[in-house]
Amino acid sequence: ADAFVVGRDGGRGTILQTGGVFNYNPANETYLFLGAANNPATRAEYTMTGGLLDMNGKTLGLALGVNVLITGVVNQVSGVITNVGQIFLDSFFSTGYSILNLTGGSLYLQSGGITVQNGGNYEINLGGATLAAQASWSSGLNMKLTGINGATTFNPAGNNITLSGSLSGPGGLVVNGGGTLELAGANSYAGDTTVGTGSTLKLDVAGSTSAAMRVANGAFLGLNYLGTYTVGNFYTNGVALPNGTYTAANLPAFISGTGSLQVTGALPSNPVPVGFSVTGSALTLSWPANYQGWILQQQTNAGTLGLGTNWVDVAGSANVTTLTLPINRATPAAFFRLRYPTP
Repeated sequence: ADAFVVGRDGGRGTILQTGGVFNYNPANETYLFLGAANNPATRAEYTMTGGLLDMNGKTLGLALGVNVLITGVVNQVSGVITNVGQIFLDSFFSTGYSILNLTGGSLYLQSGGITVQNGGNYEINLGGATLAAQASWSSGLNMKLTGINGATTFNPAGNNITLSGSLSGPGGLVVNGGGTLELAGANSYAGDTTVGTGSTLKLDVAGSTSAAMRVANGAFLGLNYLGTYTVGNFYTNGVALPNGTYTAANLPAFISGTGSLQVTGALPSNPVPVGFSVTGSALTLSWPANYQGWILQQQTNAGTLGLGTNWVDVAGSANVTTLTLPINRATPAAFFRLRYPTP
């Protein structure tokens, strides 16, 4: 039987999925091709704004140009693409042009990962979507983190995702769902990096970014290089750590490996007054944006005692620079201050 092709031999084919379920599972077929031709006028596009595409372990192939330049595009805005055995860009020939644009939704990959025909032309643009693993997978391709609709989430789901190409662009990266994301290439993306509980981010190459590294309780950084990776700010469980160098020796609850993480960001160390305003029965406290990471403290005392030493951290205050609290008129006296975070 011939292959299943959208856009062929000079034609322009488009699938727009806005909902429902497309269950791709034809007998004796292992590919769904977006564009396959020897005519350069050929263009194929799959745009998903909702619903479910189930590939049932088949390969999604883009831009099979038989010695000519044709274009194959996937635009995922929302919805779920699941059970993808492999995404094969410029399938079998290096003359196509493949474009993978993800700005939302979830894409679940099996062990074939994302690959390209040797010498092929492609773009992988990742915004606020989730790339997940149904089995461990890898890719050696370069990817751009666009930041459109937020950071790109990688969900290994207990497996390993290994990226050995470069990650660039203005966006950020989130690792969630358990398992390991390994970055084996030299990366230059400008956004924050966040590692969620139960997940591990392995960095195989030292580098530098002015953005923040955020690691939750129960998450790990595997620094698998010799040397230093420099970041603007470093947060563990939402609390900013002071400038300095962190390793598996002095921060074993969050770091493993031989490398070091140097924090050079501009988190101020000098105290600053807390601003306030009152609206009805609500008290709003605020402090400068560059002091995010400092922790608001509160104490309440009897009116005759004045200021004491019984300071208590206000939960969650390290992640914000403004906080609104209810005024309790039964409290005789309340005091607030900011404190510099400690590891």
